[in-house]
Amino acid sequence: QMLENQEKTLGKLDQTRTEISSEIKELRLDLRSYLDEKLIKIESDILQIKAKIGLET
Repeated sequence: QMLENQEKTLGKLDQTRTEISSEIKELRLDLRSYLDEKLIKIESDILQIKAKIGLET
């Protein structure tokens, strides 16, 4: 019975590890998308500033 309980515990740990890994991957993708959008906005703002002060790109 003790071995059976250990097997169940290991199974739960394995499942939890898999779930946590999936969550981390999703969060990284979300963060990457957010940062990509912010970078595009920053680059656009820089181009507008350069145009206003007469700098060529």
